[in-house]
Amino acid sequence: MKLVKLLTLFLFFFSFKMIAQVGIGTTSPSEELEVVGNIKFSGAIMPNNDAGSTGQILTSNGVGASPTWSASMLNQSQTTAMGKFYSGLFDIPKNKSTLVLLDSDCVDTSTCTITWVGNLSPSNLNYGKLVTTVEAQSGQWFFHFNNKTGQKLFNFQFSYFAFY
Repeated sequence: MKLVKLLTLFLFFFSFKMIAQVGIGTTSPSEELEVVGNIKFSGAIMPNNDAGSTGQILTSNGVGASPTWSASMLNQSQTTAMGKFYSGLFDIPKNKSTLVLLDSDCVDTSTCTITWVGNLSPSNLNYGKLVTTVEAQSGQWFFHFNNKTGQKLFNFQFSYFAFY
């Protein structure tokens, strides 16, 4: 009888361990550990026992996969913030023009990269003749276009990734 009780107790704890979900701040956790509220810890985040290297960024690998450490953030002491934004649709007239976008985080030393959104149309145009330069000033970006394609360009949009 003692063996049966011991075996039952063992199976109970073993099966509980296999399917246990712990909740802090919730009575119905949906993951192995679910915390509702703030988390404070003093150690390292170590996916697969890897703390990463100084400056690396933890990157998701999607559902069901452990995150990994990826490329380091360069020039950390000079970059205080960063973000991705969209210009909205605009037209680019022939020759020279400027698009001004307000950005309260922008300062004179900010930088950004731009990427055109969607397919460039018309597709047979020589877009090497469309030169774009960017100027940062306090509170705003100036995107200067020198359009030597010979055509006015309609409904263009770009995304820009800014570093402040």
